[in-house]
Amino acid sequence: MTTNNSPLYLPKGGLVGLPPAGEIAIFADANGNVFKIDEAGSVTAIGGGGGTISNSLVVLARAQSLLGTQYTSIGGTDFYQASDFTAVNSGSGTATLSAAARSGMLKLSTGVTTTSTASITLATNASQIDNVKTSKFYAVWRAALVTAADALTSQALTITGNSGPTIFQIGCRGPTGTGFFNVFAGDDGGNIRENVSTIVPIDTVFHTFEIWNDLININFAMDGAVLVSFATALLSGGVPAHIGANAVNGATATNREVDIDYMFVVTAPN
Repeated sequence: MTTNNSPLYLPKGGLVGLPPAGEIAIFADANGNVFKIDEAGSVTAIGGGGGTISNSLVVLARAQSLLGTQYTSIGGTDFYQASDFTAVNSGSGTATLSAAARSGMLKLSTGVTTTSTASITLATNASQIDNVKTSKFYAVWRAALVTAADALTSQALTITGNSGPTIFQIGCRGPTGTGFFNVFAGDDGGNIRENVSTIVPIDTVFHTFEIWNDLININFAMDGAVLVSFATALLSGGVPAHIGANAVNGATATNREVDIDYMFVVTAPN
């Protein structure tokens, strides 16, 4: 609060949560542009200046609208620098930052050698979610599956157990179906809870993909619309996990590619 015309100081890039009902919050992004955010998470620039808002601020507001305002720990990347991610590739697979795209972008490409993989996690490859069953979390990717799918390939955004297999995937899993985006969900007990095609046709443009646990359901969404939900209680147990992405071409001697604009995960702080 300021009085007597004293200035209001705002830290650049300061993350904010959703304000209480009937109030707004004011903040500045990393470039010094000033914005307001309301109780519903709607963000508006103040003062007629141009400027863009950091993806992390939008992500945090969305996560808190789904999980609650106490969920303030956010990790992720806009893919501006190679130190933000760790790549694990095989065959002719590569994970490279685009030299031409705007606002930072990662290109995951298998290349044309069969059985090639391109995959990434955040730089530390550490746990970002302490328990996928008993803790609320929100994960999001802005990505495009820019090459065609077939029954032997996979291009997906993933949540993977730190010491086990992939637990959740959204994207295209060729064996599940090639005409529509599909969803996979398993657990540390080896049980498959979901492995289905959605009703959304696969295309090659950018979409926002989300996976979150509100302790009632595990939810998979695309561009804000929930595609699949199942009861969290169906998971046999919970494990620590981290977010990532992969492209796999299997026996297909053709490049398969996923382009990622950003990826983030939100949880409660320790």
